[in-house]
Amino acid sequence: MRCGIVCSILCLAGEEQVANAGTQKWDYCMPRINYADVRRRVGSAFAEKANEIADAVAVVQGLSRETTRLSCTSLDHGFL
Repeated sequence: MRCGIVCSILCLAGEEQVANAGTQKWDYCMPRINYADVRRRVGSAFAEKANEIADAVAVVQGLSRETTRLSCTSLDHGFL
């Protein structure tokens, strides 16, 4: 059985308690999940990650432009 630290002693129940638990044979002592809070946190994390990715793409595009510029410059001067 998987349980939280606070209720680990309660979750170390005998076979009889587990047998009488019905369909929920694990996590019966865990608090209910607040899905509205989960969606809020995931939404915030998604927005932050999108900003990080946009910044990374901007850097790569800048490097690509600079590489192209330098390649053209070196071709114009006969270096390649």
